[in-house]
Amino acid sequence: MTKAGITLPSVGGRPKRCTFTSQPQALHFRDIKLFEREIEKLRKDPQRNPSELQGLAVKSILSASPMFLVLFIGVFFLLPLVIGFASQIDVAAAARLKAEGTHTQAIVHSNEAVSSGSSCSRLYYEFKSAEGLTYSGDSAVKENSPSCDLEKGDTVTVSYLAEDPTVSDIESRLAGVAPSLGFFLTLPLVFLVFLFMFAPTLVPDIKRALGHRKLYKNGRWAEGELIFVKEGKASFSPGVTVPSSKLIFKFTSSNEQTIEAECEVRNRWLTNHLQPGQKVNVVYSNSKPNKAFIVEAYIR
Repeated sequence: MTKAGITLPSVGGRPKRCTFTSQPQALHFRDIKLFEREIEKLRKDPQRNPSELQGLAVKSILSASPMFLVLFIGVFFLLPLVIGFASQIDVAAAARLKAEGTHTQAIVHSNEAVSSGSSCSRLYYEFKSAEGLTYSGDSAVKENSPSCDLEKGDTVTVSYLAEDPTVSDIESRLAGVAPSLGFFLTLPLVFLVFLFMFAPTLVPDIKRALGHRKLYKNGRWAEGELIFVKEGKASFSPGVTVPSSKLIFKFTSSNEQTIEAECEVRNRWLTNHLQPGQKVNVVYSNSKPNKAFIVEAYIR
Protein backbone atom coordinates (compact mmCIF):
# COMPACT_ATOMS: atom_id res chain seq x y z
CA MET A 1 0.00 0.00 0.00
CA THR A 2 1.47 3.39 -0.94
CA LYS A 3 0.63 6.97 -0.09
CA ALA A 4 0.77 10.00 -2.34
CA GLY A 5 0.02 13.65 -1.74
CA ILE A 6 -0.57 17.03 -3.33
CA THR A 7 0.25 20.48 -1.99
CA LEU A 8 -2.53 23.05 -1.90
CA PRO A 9 -2.14 26.84 -1.90
CA SER A 10 -0.84 28.12 1.41
CA VAL A 11 -3.22 29.33 4.10
CA GLY A 12 -1.85 31.87 6.56
CA GLY A 13 1.67 31.34 5.19
CA ARG A 14 1.65 27.57 5.74
CA PRO A 15 1.12 25.22 2.79
CA LYS A 16 -1.44 22.50 3.45
CA ARG A 17 -0.76 19.01 2.17
CA CYS A 18 -3.58 16.57 1.43
CA THR A 19 -2.82 12.85 1.28
CA PHE A 20 -4.72 9.91 -0.04
CA THR A 21 -4.05 6.21 0.20
CA SER A 22 -3.77 4.09 -2.90
CA GLN A 23 -4.82 0.46 -2.45
CA PRO A 24 -3.74 -2.53 -4.49
CA GLN A 25 -5.86 -2.81 -7.66
CA ALA A 26 -7.56 -6.09 -6.63
CA LEU A 27 -8.67 -4.67 -3.31
CA HIS A 28 -9.78 -1.39 -4.93
CA PHE A 29 -11.92 -3.30 -7.49
CA ARG A 30 -13.52 -5.37 -4.71
CA ASP A 31 -14.41 -2.25 -2.75
CA ILE A 32 -15.96 -0.60 -5.81
CA LYS A 33 -18.16 -3.66 -6.32
CA LEU A 34 -19.14 -3.53 -2.66
CA PHE A 35 -20.32 0.06 -3.03
CA GLU A 36 -22.07 -0.71 -6.30
CA ARG A 37 -24.08 -3.56 -4.78
CA GLU A 38 -25.30 -1.32 -1.98
CA ILE A 39 -26.08 1.58 -4.33
CA GLU A 40 -28.19 -0.68 -6.54
CA LYS A 41 -30.53 -1.32 -3.59
CA LEU A 42 -31.28 2.39 -3.20
CA ARG A 43 -34.06 4.32 -4.87
CA LYS A 44 -32.81 7.05 -7.23
CA ASP A 45 -36.07 9.01 -7.54
CA PRO A 46 -37.22 11.56 -4.91
CA GLN A 47 -39.41 10.58 -1.96
CA ARG A 48 -36.74 8.19 -0.78
CA ASN A 49 -36.74 6.67 2.68
CA PRO A 50 -33.62 8.01 4.48
CA SER A 51 -33.53 4.97 6.76
CA GLU A 52 -32.82 2.68 3.78
CA LEU A 53 -29.36 4.21 3.78
CA GLN A 54 -28.08 2.74 7.02
CA GLY A 55 -25.77 5.60 7.91
CA LEU A 56 -28.68 8.07 7.72
CA ALA A 57 -30.94 6.12 10.08
CA VAL A 58 -31.61 8.15 13.22
CA LYS A 59 -30.28 5.33 15.39
CA SER A 60 -26.99 5.28 13.46
CA ILE A 61 -26.64 9.06 13.61
CA LEU A 62 -27.01 9.13 17.38
CA SER A 63 -24.93 6.04 18.09
CA ALA A 64 -22.11 7.21 15.81
CA SER A 65 -21.93 10.56 17.56
CA PRO A 66 -20.19 11.09 20.93
CA MET A 67 -23.37 13.01 21.87
CA PHE A 68 -25.04 9.64 22.55
CA LEU A 69 -22.42 8.89 25.20
CA VAL A 70 -22.71 12.41 26.65
CA LEU A 71 -26.50 12.13 26.97
CA PHE A 72 -26.15 8.67 28.52
CA ILE A 73 -23.81 10.08 31.15
CA GLY A 74 -26.18 13.01 31.59
CA VAL A 75 -28.94 10.72 32.79
CA PHE A 76 -26.86 9.76 35.81
CA PHE A 77 -25.93 13.38 36.47
CA LEU A 78 -29.58 14.44 36.39
CA LEU A 79 -30.83 11.73 38.75
CA PRO A 80 -29.76 13.70 41.84
CA LEU A 81 -31.77 16.66 40.53
CA VAL A 82 -34.91 14.51 40.27
CA ILE A 83 -34.33 13.18 43.77
CA GLY A 84 -33.74 16.70 45.01
CA PHE A 85 -37.00 18.04 43.63
CA ALA A 86 -38.88 15.09 45.10
CA SER A 87 -37.36 15.73 48.50
CA GLN A 88 -38.34 19.39 48.37
CA ILE A 89 -42.00 18.41 48.75
CA ASP A 90 -41.24 17.03 52.23
CA VAL A 91 -38.83 19.86 53.01
CA ALA A 92 -41.40 22.55 52.18
CA ALA A 93 -44.03 20.90 54.36
CA ALA A 94 -41.54 20.46 57.22
CA ALA A 95 -40.51 24.12 56.98
CA ARG A 96 -44.15 25.26 57.26
CA LEU A 97 -44.78 22.96 60.21
CA LYS A 98 -41.72 24.31 62.02
CA ALA A 99 -42.74 27.92 61.37
CA GLU A 100 -46.54 27.76 61.60
CA GLY A 101 -47.38 24.40 63.17
CA THR A 102 -49.61 23.94 66.18
CA HIS A 103 -48.28 21.52 68.80
CA THR A 104 -50.45 18.86 70.39
CA GLN A 105 -50.26 15.38 71.85
CA ALA A 106 -51.12 12.43 69.61
CA ILE A 107 -51.93 8.83 70.50
CA VAL A 108 -49.81 6.16 68.80
CA HIS A 109 -52.02 3.84 66.79
CA SER A 110 -49.22 1.50 65.65
CA ASN A 111 -45.47 1.47 65.14
CA GLU A 112 -44.46 -0.79 62.23
CA ALA A 113 -40.83 -1.73 61.76
CA VAL A 114 -39.20 -1.16 58.38
CA SER A 115 -35.83 -2.34 57.06
CA SER A 116 -35.17 0.14 54.27
CA GLY A 117 -33.05 3.30 54.27
CA SER A 118 -32.25 5.05 57.56
CA SER A 119 -35.70 4.55 59.08
CA CYS A 120 -36.35 2.03 61.83
CA SER A 121 -40.15 2.21 61.69
CA ARG A 122 -43.23 4.05 60.48
CA LEU A 123 -45.33 5.58 63.20
CA TYR A 124 -49.12 5.87 62.81
CA TYR A 125 -50.92 8.26 65.18
CA GLU A 126 -54.17 10.14 65.85
CA PHE A 127 -54.69 13.59 67.34
CA LYS A 128 -57.40 16.16 67.87
CA SER A 129 -57.28 19.64 66.40
CA ALA A 130 -58.20 22.81 68.29
CA GLU A 131 -61.74 22.38 66.94
CA GLY A 132 -61.99 18.93 68.53
CA LEU A 133 -61.87 17.02 65.23
CA THR A 134 -59.84 13.81 65.04
CA TYR A 135 -57.11 13.47 62.39
CA SER A 136 -54.63 10.73 61.63
CA GLY A 137 -51.12 10.83 60.28
CA ASP A 138 -47.96 8.81 59.85
CA SER A 139 -44.25 9.51 59.85
CA ALA A 140 -41.02 7.69 59.14
CA VAL A 141 -38.91 7.41 62.29
CA LYS A 142 -35.14 7.47 61.94
CA GLU A 143 -32.84 5.05 63.69
CA ASN A 144 -31.67 6.04 67.19
CA SER A 145 -34.77 8.21 67.61
CA PRO A 146 -36.67 7.81 70.91
CA SER A 147 -39.82 7.36 68.83
CA CYS A 148 -38.54 3.98 67.61
CA ASP A 149 -39.54 2.45 70.95
CA LEU A 150 -43.06 3.87 71.07
CA GLU A 151 -45.90 1.37 71.33
CA LYS A 152 -49.62 1.47 70.73
CA GLY A 153 -51.30 3.78 73.23
CA ASP A 154 -48.20 5.88 73.94
CA THR A 155 -48.28 9.63 73.38
CA VAL A 156 -46.05 11.66 71.07
CA THR A 157 -45.83 15.38 70.33
CA VAL A 158 -46.88 16.32 66.79
CA SER A 159 -47.25 19.56 64.85
CA TYR A 160 -50.05 20.27 62.40
CA LEU A 161 -51.18 23.17 60.23
CA ALA A 162 -54.21 24.89 61.70
CA GLU A 163 -55.64 25.68 58.24
CA ASP A 164 -55.02 22.10 57.07
CA PRO A 165 -54.68 19.58 59.94
CA THR A 166 -54.16 16.75 57.44
CA VAL A 167 -50.58 18.06 57.18
CA SER A 168 -48.76 16.92 60.30
CA ASP A 169 -45.58 15.28 61.54
CA ILE A 170 -43.98 14.21 64.79
CA GLU A 171 -42.08 17.06 66.45
CA SER A 172 -38.77 15.21 66.81
CA ARG A 173 -38.58 14.52 63.06
CA LEU A 174 -38.89 18.20 62.18
CA ALA A 175 -35.54 18.88 63.83
CA GLY A 176 -33.75 17.22 60.91
CA VAL A 177 -34.57 18.97 57.65
CA ALA A 178 -33.38 17.41 54.40
CA PRO A 179 -30.55 19.06 52.45
CA SER A 180 -31.47 22.10 50.38
CA LEU A 181 -32.05 21.88 46.64
CA GLY A 182 -28.67 23.51 46.06
CA PHE A 183 -26.96 20.33 47.26
CA PHE A 184 -28.72 18.28 44.59
CA LEU A 185 -27.91 20.84 41.87
CA THR A 186 -24.16 20.25 42.19
CA LEU A 187 -23.83 17.22 39.88
CA PRO A 188 -26.24 18.52 37.20
CA LEU A 189 -24.23 21.74 37.08
CA VAL A 190 -21.06 19.71 36.55
CA PHE A 191 -22.80 17.94 33.65
CA LEU A 192 -23.86 21.29 32.11
CA VAL A 193 -20.25 22.46 32.19
CA PHE A 194 -19.20 19.16 30.64
CA LEU A 195 -21.85 19.53 27.91
CA PHE A 196 -20.86 23.16 27.26
CA MET A 197 -17.27 22.07 26.62
CA PHE A 198 -18.20 19.32 24.15
CA ALA A 199 -21.27 20.84 22.42
CA PRO A 200 -19.30 22.87 19.81
CA THR A 201 -17.95 19.61 18.39
CA LEU A 202 -20.93 17.30 18.97
CA VAL A 203 -23.81 19.44 17.71
CA PRO A 204 -22.42 20.16 14.19
CA ASP A 205 -21.97 16.43 13.51
CA ILE A 206 -25.60 15.62 14.31
CA LYS A 207 -26.89 18.75 12.56
CA ARG A 208 -24.97 17.89 9.38
CA ALA A 209 -26.20 14.28 9.36
CA LEU A 210 -29.82 15.32 9.92
CA GLY A 211 -29.47 17.87 7.11
CA HIS A 212 -28.21 15.13 4.77
CA ARG A 213 -31.09 12.92 5.88
CA LYS A 214 -33.58 15.61 4.85
CA LEU A 215 -31.75 16.26 1.57
CA TYR A 216 -31.63 12.55 0.73
CA LYS A 217 -35.42 12.30 0.87
CA ASN A 218 -36.15 14.78 -1.97
CA GLY A 219 -32.76 15.72 -3.39
CA ARG A 220 -31.57 15.10 -6.94
CA TRP A 221 -29.30 12.17 -7.73
CA ALA A 222 -26.20 12.59 -9.88
CA GLU A 223 -22.98 10.82 -10.69
CA GLY A 224 -19.87 12.64 -9.54
CA GLU A 225 -16.14 12.21 -9.42
CA LEU A 226 -13.91 12.22 -6.35
CA ILE A 227 -11.13 14.79 -6.71
CA PHE A 228 -9.14 14.08 -3.57
CA VAL A 229 -9.38 13.23 0.10
CA LYS A 230 -8.29 15.87 2.57
CA GLU A 231 -7.30 14.00 5.71
CA GLY A 232 -7.05 15.66 9.09
CA LYS A 233 -8.32 15.69 12.63
CA ALA A 234 -11.10 17.49 14.45
CA SER A 235 -10.98 18.63 18.04
CA PHE A 236 -13.33 16.62 20.24
CA SER A 237 -12.37 18.41 23.45
CA PRO A 238 -9.26 20.17 24.75
CA GLY A 239 -6.41 17.77 24.07
CA VAL A 240 -8.60 15.12 22.36
CA THR A 241 -8.94 14.75 18.58
CA VAL A 242 -10.74 12.34 16.26
CA PRO A 243 -10.17 11.51 12.56
CA SER A 244 -12.00 13.97 10.31
CA SER A 245 -11.61 13.92 6.54
CA LYS A 246 -13.16 15.91 3.71
CA LEU A 247 -14.10 14.31 0.42
CA ILE A 248 -13.64 16.89 -2.34
CA PHE A 249 -15.73 16.00 -5.40
CA LYS A 250 -17.41 17.44 -8.48
CA PHE A 251 -20.59 16.68 -10.39
CA THR A 252 -22.80 18.14 -13.10
CA SER A 253 -26.17 19.49 -11.96
CA SER A 254 -29.44 19.23 -13.89
CA ASN A 255 -28.86 22.70 -15.40
CA GLU A 256 -25.50 21.55 -16.84
CA GLN A 257 -23.35 23.38 -14.31
CA THR A 258 -20.21 21.76 -12.94
CA ILE A 259 -20.32 21.96 -9.17
CA GLU A 260 -17.40 21.34 -6.83
CA ALA A 261 -18.31 20.50 -3.23
CA GLU A 262 -16.93 18.81 -0.15
CA CYS A 263 -18.36 16.30 2.31
CA GLU A 264 -16.90 15.87 5.80
CA VAL A 265 -16.71 12.33 7.17
CA ARG A 266 -15.27 10.72 10.31
CA ASN A 267 -14.84 7.27 8.72
CA ARG A 268 -11.16 6.63 8.09
CA TRP A 269 -11.91 3.20 6.57
CA LEU A 270 -14.05 4.89 3.94
CA THR A 271 -11.45 7.50 3.05
CA ASN A 272 -8.84 4.75 2.66
CA HIS A 273 -11.07 2.88 0.21
CA LEU A 274 -12.10 5.78 -2.02
CA GLN A 275 -9.57 6.87 -4.64
CA PRO A 276 -9.21 10.17 -6.52
CA GLY A 277 -10.85 9.88 -9.93
CA GLN A 278 -13.33 7.28 -8.69
CA LYS A 279 -16.98 7.70 -9.66
CA VAL A 280 -19.27 8.44 -6.73
CA ASN A 281 -22.99 8.99 -6.26
CA VAL A 282 -24.11 12.44 -5.19
CA VAL A 283 -27.35 13.82 -3.78
CA TYR A 284 -27.87 17.60 -4.09
CA SER A 285 -30.47 20.34 -4.38
CA ASN A 286 -30.58 22.95 -7.16
CA SER A 287 -31.05 25.73 -4.61
CA LYS A 288 -27.83 24.87 -2.72
CA PRO A 289 -25.79 22.50 -4.90
CA ASN A 290 -22.60 23.14 -2.89
CA LYS A 291 -24.29 21.45 0.10
CA ALA A 292 -24.29 18.10 -1.73
CA PHE A 293 -22.99 14.93 -0.13
CA ILE A 294 -21.59 11.60 -1.31
CA VAL A 295 -23.97 8.67 -0.81
CA GLU A 296 -21.10 6.24 -0.24
CA ALA A 297 -20.22 8.16 2.94
CA TYR A 298 -23.33 6.72 4.61
CA ILE A 299 -23.01 3.09 3.45
CA ARG A 300 -22.41 0.80 6.41
